[in-house]
Amino acid sequence: MFLTTAKVAVVLAVIAGGAGAYPLEAPAAPDEPCRRLRDTAVAWYAEHKIVPKNLSSVEAILFPATPAVPVAPSLAFACLESIPLDRDTALAHVEFLHPLFEWQSTVDYLKGPPRGYLSEGVDLLRGLDDIAAKLRADPPAYANEFGFLAELHVLVSRVRDAHFGYTSLLLDLFTLRPGAEFVSISRDGVALPEIFLHSDIKHDKEGYVPSPVSTIDGLPALEYLERAAVADGGAHDPDARFNALFPSASKEVNYLSSGVDSFVLGLNDTTTVACRNGTVLTLRNTAFLRANLTAIASAADLYREFGRAGGTAPLPTPWYAYKAADRGYVSDFERGGFPRPVRVTVGGDAAGFLPAGPDFPPDVAVLAVNSFAPTIDVRNFSASLGLMGEIHAVTVDFIRQARAAGRSKLILDLQGNSGGQLLHLAVLYFNLFPSATLTFPLQSQLRTHPQLASLLASQKNTTSPLPWLLRIYQHPNGTAWPSAAEFYGPVPGTSHTNPSLFTHDALLSPLFLNYTAPWPTPPFRPADILILTDGECASACAVLTAALTHAHRGIRTLAVGGRPRHAPMQAVGRTRGGPAADFGAFPATAGARLPRGGVPGPEAVPPMRLRVVGRGTWGEGVHFNLADVAPLGEEAGTTPLQFRYEAAHGRLFFTWEMAREGEEVWRVAAGVAWGDGRCVRGSTEGEAGRMGGAAPGYTPEVEDGYRLGPGPGALG
Repeated sequence: MFLTTAKVAVVLAVIAGGAGAYPLEAPAAPDEPCRRLRDTAVAWYAEHKIVPKNLSSVEAILFPATPAVPVAPSLAFACLESIPLDRDTALAHVEFLHPLFEWQSTVDYLKGPPRGYLSEGVDLLRGLDDIAAKLRADPPAYANEFGFLAELHVLVSRVRDAHFGYTSLLLDLFTLRPGAEFVSISRDGVALPEIFLHSDIKHDKEGYVPSPVSTIDGLPALEYLERAAVADGGAHDPDARFNALFPSASKEVNYLSSGVDSFVLGLNDTTTVACRNGTVLTLRNTAFLRANLTAIASAADLYREFGRAGGTAPLPTPWYAYKAADRGYVSDFERGGFPRPVRVTVGGDAAGFLPAGPDFPPDVAVLAVNSFAPTIDVRNFSASLGLMGEIHAVTVDFIRQARAAGRSKLILDLQGNSGGQLLHLAVLYFNLFPSATLTFPLQSQLRTHPQLASLLASQKNTTSPLPWLLRIYQHPNGTAWPSAAEFYGPVPGTSHTNPSLFTHDALLSPLFLNYTAPWPTPPFRPADILILTDGECASACAVLTAALTHAHRGIRTLAVGGRPRHAPMQAVGRTRGGPAADFGAFPATAGARLPRGGVPGPEAVPPMRLRVVGRGTWGEGVHFNLADVAPLGEEAGTTPLQFRYEAAHGRLFFTWEMAREGEEVWRVAAGVAWGDGRCVRGSTEGEAGRMGGAAPGYTPEVEDGYRLGPGPGALG
């Protein structure tokens, strides 16, 4: 939904990165690429008759005021690289981030990851010190502001956790997209796949045989893609990173699926694709400008507005908002070759299916959940459409219909589900497995550090029933922690708090009983439930998967896609901890600043209002994973799920039919789980390639051959 006079067809073509080249650069002084960038954007607006819309503060979060402007990547990077380094502000930037990064729960594990963690480790806090030392050098080690921000970006990416992040507004101005999309296709779902152009996906109807891609920009196609995938800082698993590069039927449905920007630090203006049949294509790449630069005439202007305090220009529009707004914040399953659902939430976040095709097993039902995020009603921004009631009504009615139709088996399709709110997944969990106690079968541990200790100590007052944080976490016996000190610990020999129940204070409310199952026993046996993922399951999706598979033995998982390997693949390859938190949500005490690595003085009682050094507050742009997660009842010092290798029970690759039709993925998955279907060789413990009852363990074949390389905080 663009509030503009531009023709919808033109806008959508540009957003998709397909039809239409970006405009020629407007003439300007050769030493002012930022002015050329501004003039190019203004000319593009004029050409397409686009008038930026004045939006309310709520609308501005959901809707772009203008389409993203397509420009040459070389112009985008020339502008960024023309910004001089402001050493003093950069040092203040790093010093400010240091105490905030201490809240990331995985900091200590990352300094020495166990075997089975498939990404490189990182010393995050030392990495900030490394960057600060390079800034203090005479001359500084960075030639410009972009060089400094690029190393900070790579350091953050090494954490491999989508709950953790900090991105400068300057690096958030653009989304970089290659001119070609690819797919990874197996001839039968188990043979190793080859890389094809996504534009070949309908070749069967167009009457030609597609040719595999042999090279991309001179590199073997697979090597190019695996190298690009390494830049994805939100996934710890290389197969999940690989899958994130490709479109799929499930992603086409999901309005929140906007892809991963693996090229934020560099992309040529063209990509050359050579196919095995001799065809060579040179395709135009694009940098999509997501901010209004009308007031920008120089690099100094850009830095003033987006690089330091005092800027007044509108913030960049999030990339996902372009697709989401165009879809009206509704996921439409008809886009991905799915049958009509028997029940679906208002936003299409969850839908129940009873497929009736001639080859589909008649005893299998499918519940597809592509998000646990709140439902948004674009017609009434003030309305609160929490997904709890929606997902409860849909799942209860769907399960009743499935059971009445003799569907005794369930595929829980979580492809592309990047998470959402704990309460929403809890509704689904307790509908599948009713429990009188509403105890979630996971436990949490926070990282201990002086700020946390001081925060807990500061909240001992008699006016609130429980200190902040202790309203979220309970003692493993289901009662409130008797004191902040007993909650804090730490566990001997670790830097983590004593384990707590993974819960939410709302689960303790009688109101939550309105969203619990109307049946006393589970509607499906564990052995009759298959969780289907593409490895990109994250956050709340990962929590649900862990709770189901660890607490209810017999539930199996099936992963689709990933790197071409005769090897297992993890069902959950992105964020596995939780919850995500940020400092904007901290209750504030006026005027205090977080100290670096030490306990605040008495005048700075945390939680504290963060020192303003950027747009609004820099700290509000920092988000982190608050707690590590492990199955309930395990020893206190156990390795959290984020660092365990947990393969799916089996694996498939996409065929052309599976890439086109979402229902075909379900049909093949059902055959693998309960029929005579075979899994990829080496991906299952069953006999003759059939899915086994146990998941395979770690094997060196699953390791990633590519790393981010040397740099601040890097290990080894």
